[in-house]
Amino acid sequence: MKKLMALTLALLMLTTVLSGCGGTGNNGGQTNNGGAATGGETAETSNEFTFVMGTEPTTMDVHFCTDAATSRILLQVHETLFKWDENSENVIPWLVETSTEAEDGLSWTFKLKEGIKFHDGTDFNAEAVKYNFERLLDPATGSSKASALQGVTSIEVLSDYEVKINLSGRNLIFEQTLTNYSTAIMSPTACEEYGLEGYTNHPAGTGPLKLESWEPGVEMVLVKNEDYWGEEPTTDRLTVRAVSEDSSRVMMAMTGDADISWGISPALVENLEGNEDVTVNTVTGYRTIYIAINQNYGPLADSRVRAAINYAINKREIVDNILYGVGGTYPSGYESSAVANAATDLDPYEQDLEKARQLMAEAGYPDGFDIRLNTPEGRYAMDRQIAEAVQYMLAEIGINATIEVLEWGTYQERMLSKDYMQLFLLGKGSSTGDVEFDFLMHVLSTGGQNYYGINNPEVDEILNNLSSAADLEERSQMLYDAQKLVNDEYDFATLYYENQIVATRADVQGLVIYSNETADLAWLTRG
Repeated sequence: MKKLMALTLALLMLTTVLSGCGGTGNNGGQTNNGGAATGGETAETSNEFTFVMGTEPTTMDVHFCTDAATSRILLQVHETLFKWDENSENVIPWLVETSTEAEDGLSWTFKLKEGIKFHDGTDFNAEAVKYNFERLLDPATGSSKASALQGVTSIEVLSDYEVKINLSGRNLIFEQTLTNYSTAIMSPTACEEYGLEGYTNHPAGTGPLKLESWEPGVEMVLVKNEDYWGEEPTTDRLTVRAVSEDSSRVMMAMTGDADISWGISPALVENLEGNEDVTVNTVTGYRTIYIAINQNYGPLADSRVRAAINYAINKREIVDNILYGVGGTYPSGYESSAVANAATDLDPYEQDLEKARQLMAEAGYPDGFDIRLNTPEGRYAMDRQIAEAVQYMLAEIGINATIEVLEWGTYQERMLSKDYMQLFLLGKGSSTGDVEFDFLMHVLSTGGQNYYGINNPEVDEILNNLSSAADLEERSQMLYDAQKLVNDEYDFATLYYENQIVATRADVQGLVIYSNETADLAWLTRG
């Protein structure tokens, strides 16, 4: 695999260049606006921080957020009724004081915390929850995330701070479902004043940080919410910047131009680990990286072609040589094994070029075909490089893929159109930590993020009848059956499970990284 070897050599050369920057620290510079070094001055403690990641937020409207990178920032401003604890192990009430499930399982009543206000001064109350959930479910809103409230039939306001959610069937993990960022609460006043188009520039949540300014393509600035209802935030100012180049994010971590660099290239981890001014955090996450296959496009409608694509890809080469064994782990199914109810014994389809070519011939494509392979750059670790490796592997069975790189916002728009993408690199996380939510979004035939044309009546029947499960064990078996059906139809080409690699300046304390790729950024300190 000469091309893959050349790619690996190029990464090694980049590593060598950056290693010359090791130990540079702040270069004696003063920290300004959260770590931007200015030479020749003494560094001083500051509660202003700079946060960089590969792509910039696409929206601050909760109901139009479709990616974890955006939700990471959006959730500093908005909050959900329930939240994961710092270890991503237990769901805890957040904006809720108490919760009660009805005996028949067909409703939940929530007593909300009192005295909380949105950033615009509007009261957080039962009416606000009702407004938000109805807005998400309303087809006129046009949210692709409406499935987040699958099974909700109505919302009743019982009193100022008591709300009842009625369901079509029992939801055994309803509190967990409401940790999903799509169910975060926005100010009804702001939503009405600015509308579907304008709210994103005037967000008003209940969160510990609030938006001060946003210049798309340049930076977003969040500042401390002085009136926050909970523990007082320690972050005075958070500047968010998008830096798509892996090496640039690493360099910013080294020089102090960034206090937190999210999404570090696995090839460059070793350099950072040798730098006393930088701390590297590696957190197991819920994200699966895969090649999405649009079944609405010609040859891809044939399951034999989709099978050939799976057998053509050498996942071990990707994990070992491109991700250096630290950026991800070899898959055992479509869902990351860290996600609850993930099937971990499904065939990961080891590379078998002879079998792949045989399948292509059986499908009527012995000489292959041309296709477009889209990839973002900077959204996932080594995304473009992985796409190039897949391009080479597909060529081995006659599939000539032309790579097209798209900016992340454009990428999302093209996916939603459902008629542009053919093969495309994508990552799928789990905002609730359970298989159900992902399948309702991505696999259900009516799912808002089913970009692939999957329409499997057996899978739909399982997903639409999860509420009939007598207990969690039966529910788990139903989800396993759905995953096996997807796996057997080769609906996706799973590549690996991605690890979250985040670099911080050594003096930055208080960062909490969750398995669903969100983070607490409001309680940062230096020490």
